[in-house]
Amino acid sequence: METGTRREPLLTTLLIYPTSRCNLKCRHCYFAPTYEAQPGNRADEISYEQICRAIDDLLPFGLDTCKLSGGEPFLREDVMGICCYADCRGLGVIIETNGTLVQKHQADVLAQLRRKPFVSVSIDGATAATHEALRGVPGSFEAALQGLAHLVGVGLNVQVIAAAYEGNKGELPQIMDLAAAKGAKSFKVCFVNRVGRARNLSLLGRDEALALDAQLTAHARQAGIRYCSSIPVGLKSAREILDTCALNGRCNVNSTLGLLADGTITICGMGRYTPDFRFGRLGQDDLATLWATHPTLQLIRDGIPGKLGGVCGRCVARTACLGHCRIDNENVTLRTFFDPFVACAEMESLGRFPKSRIIERRLAAVPRVA
Repeated sequence: METGTRREPLLTTLLIYPTSRCNLKCRHCYFAPTYEAQPGNRADEISYEQICRAIDDLLPFGLDTCKLSGGEPFLREDVMGICCYADCRGLGVIIETNGTLVQKHQADVLAQLRRKPFVSVSIDGATAATHEALRGVPGSFEAALQGLAHLVGVGLNVQVIAAAYEGNKGELPQIMDLAAAKGAKSFKVCFVNRVGRARNLSLLGRDEALALDAQLTAHARQAGIRYCSSIPVGLKSAREILDTCALNGRCNVNSTLGLLADGTITICGMGRYTPDFRFGRLGQDDLATLWATHPTLQLIRDGIPGKLGGVCGRCVARTACLGHCRIDNENVTLRTFFDPFVACAEMESLGRFPKSRIIERRLAAVPRVA
């Protein structure tokens, strides 16, 4: 967009972590939030007023979507108020939740928003034993299914997400069947990486993850549900890309700004791990000025995907993938920000990155005009 003669940087998504608390004790969580069982607001977390003001400050940059993640967003008593305010400002709403705290009246409120929200619910087992072995709280399986039923029952666009690791790999097709039977519109598998608490989990190897992803792609055709996963697009076959929602819901890291629960201004959750991605704090720094002028944000906007290194820089899917998830390594710094995605670099080193995905970029000679 233009303001006078200055071109303002486009911002599409405000990613909000409204709380650093969670009512589950998930063994794979990269955030490792504080455990708290009952909903409530806390004075040390960003307030409703601060969130509303942040939305207003960023609207002039083209803000289109508010995404609420966690911790567990439904631990906030005012989470519906946040969603309603975003909606009244014309924004779409995305919510990532474990589903266990979702009540019928909250689903009813979400169903009344002008732009139908997208809600993802985490279910990691086809049985309570498998799900709760990862989530760490008895009763969380049935509570998640109840929350899912509330959301589906009012006609919302709901996606079930499963975190895949050694302990539940055998149940993933059944979890997909369960999602389809419960009325979810799509099913996603996130293959757990060795980040945060997941360092202590038994994880799937690259080959096993790729084989399982292909199996689930085929299974989705039988289950009648849209499927996607955290496997980078560059490692998928053309058929797998066409048969799945692999190109939907990518992380627009170069047009996203994040707010942590303590008011830290960042992108994604990277500000939790390194000062390189802490740009300021709500109440102390002007949010609009930071988005427009902060040198790190400018570097990211200018560099993704053009400055991606290694195999990511040569991959034909780089404009769709944008280097995949930059927080795969919780120790990411500005110096390593443009490094190739870990899985893709590893596959290339083994000579197994698809050669059809590689294009060597060369600058063509520009004819001189006489």
